[in-house]
Amino acid sequence: MKTTMTNYEEGRAAAIARLQRLLCGREDASPEVRFFILREEAAYWRQLLLHHTDADIPALPWLAYSRGGLDVVETVWAAHCAGEDALPRLAA
Repeated sequence: MKTTMTNYEEGRAAAIARLQRLLCGREDASPEVRFFILREEAAYWRQLLLHHTDADIPALPWLAYSRGGLDVVETVWAAHCAGEDALPRLAA
C-alpha cells in the first residue's frame, strides 16, 4: 500500500514531467511567456488540489499527489521570478 509521501513524490514527478514538456526546447521563449506557462500550471495544480479538498470525504492520496505537484510548480515559478531556472535541479 502506498503512503501519502509516495503519492506526494508521484505528484512532484508528474508536475516535473509536465513542466519539462512545456518548457524544454523553448529556451528562446521570453520570460513573460515562461511566467504565463508557470502561472497556468500552478492554476491547474491548485484547482486539482481544491477539487480533492472540497470532496465530501477527501482522499488523502489524491490530496498528497496534488500538493506535491503544486509544490514543484510553485518552486519553479518562484525561482523563475528570482531569475533562476530550478527545473534542471529538480528533475535530476
